Amino acid sequence: MTLTTFDNAGNKCVTGGATVSFLQVSGNPVVKIIPAQDNGDGTYTATVTEKTAGNFTIQAKIFDNKVTTPAPALTVSRGPASVTTSVING
Repeated sequence: MTLTTFDNAGNKCVTGGATVSFLQVSGNPVVKIIPAQDNGDGTYTATVTEKTAGNFTIQAKIFDNKVTTPAPALTVSRGPASVTTSVING
């Protein structure tokens, strides 16, 4: 997921340097969020890793202040069976 930052006048920030974090605020399952990466252009990217299907909401913070725009609701869906990761037991 990506957070795009804007200044108080609504202009897109074009440099990095902020401390940004993402956290899960609702939903199930509890997901693992890889720490945010500063892309140096006013955007910050984090990866959610989860293999269990479910719905959850993520919130972002800039310098430990909650971003006030609506938080996105995300869904993890199960994909089709994979021929490369399926395991035969016996």
